Amino acid sequence: MTEPKIRFDDGAAYERMMGGFSRLAGSVFLDWLAPPPGLRWIDIGCGSGAFTELLAERAAPAELQGLDPSEAQLAFARARPAARVAEFRQGDAMALPFPDDRFDAAIMALVIFFVPDPAQGVAEMARVVRPGGTVAAYAWDLLGGGFPLESIRAELRAMGIDPPLPPSAGASRTEALHELWAAAGLEAIETRRIDVQRHFADFDDFWATSLLSSSIGATVAAMTASDVEPLKERVRERLPADAAGRIACGGLANAIRGHRPTLSGANERDRRFSERRGFRDTARRICHRELRGQAGGPDPARNERSASKCWIGIAGEPADPASDRRLAMRWRGGRLPRALELRPCRTAPGSVERPTIRRQPTRPIHRSRSGP
Repeated sequence: MTEPKIRFDDGAAYERMMGGFSRLAGSVFLDWLAPPPGLRWIDIGCGSGAFTELLAERAAPAELQGLDPSEAQLAFARARPAARVAEFRQGDAMALPFPDDRFDAAIMALVIFFVPDPAQGVAEMARVVRPGGTVAAYAWDLLGGGFPLESIRAELRAMGIDPPLPPSAGASRTEALHELWAAAGLEAIETRRIDVQRHFADFDDFWATSLLSSSIGATVAAMTASDVEPLKERVRERLPADAAGRIACGGLANAIRGHRPTLSGANERDRRFSERRGFRDTARRICHRELRGQAGGPDPARNERSASKCWIGIAGEPADPASDRRLAMRWRGGRLPRALELRPCRTAPGSVERPTIRRQPTRPIHRSRSGP
């Protein structure tokens, strides 16, 4: 039997099968995030737009972008009421078509296990949110029996049939999600479990809806009728009906959230590197200004026999004394300029630090008196 593939070429069918589950889990997820109104959101892997619509209804977004690789899914999403406030476009989760720091929050709802390289996908989410922005996701626990149609999958496996899994099913585990978020440099990482239950009118309603799943439907369609009937009966036994004949089907998702570090957080090393580089640039400008005669010395072009040094020390950076503490620049001049010492000047949190200049007299040098 040819192994079926997971395809998303029917937005309406996907909505009927997964839309209800997605809204149930998405509501719990949004309650957990508790976002303030007026944020700029991107819903990566928006599919038929079920979670995007939840964002439009409940989060009062200032901007809402939905991204998905399937044009069939996007066509359905664009027909939703959410399209009045959301913009849907085709794109790749591993190469988001947006600049850095573009959004306040980036979300993957039931998507991360479909991304071929989850680490790259999370890195892209972190890239497009501003410092302090939120990166969050939730995913069915595929390897832990959390998929809503696990009752069918379990019976198929008992028959020796393995229905297809997404390419990155392992990324749905809580520990895997935490590792991905940590590897992307995100901070304040939190996880939680989301349990949902969806009710169907009867078993036939559940069965017909389940066959709309691209993985389950294709697998059952490839089976013979003599195998399908026993499968159906065994699944029926797993899902007893209530007094009204309704069927309850549950799902378990793992959720995670984190924040992109601000300049005072985990990005401190990069900040300090940028700070040193900024001090050096400032020091060079000051040296050139002082040595070109603004300190009162003669024109450097008229005295080529003497040289002077301007030593610039950057306080608090002992990692590289040769380049940081004693960055020296030579310029031909007739008078030794005053030494410049640059020290960090602390300002408000999150603002750019600017150096202060402290001028100190230095030891004199003896020049030749061969001239008049």
